[in-house]
Amino acid sequence: MMGMDAQSAAHILVIVLIALGNIGHMMDKKKRAGAPVGGGSK
Repeated sequence: MMGMDAQSAAHILVIVLIALGNIGHMMDKKKRAGAPVGGGSK
């Protein structure tokens, strides 16, 4: 990791941000799908 240049650091940052966005989107979808109108499933 010590010999990392700015470009690869930026690449890793972009990949991490995209992954976090995808995870958040999936969680949000699951939350909406798992909570039908009228009450919680748990």
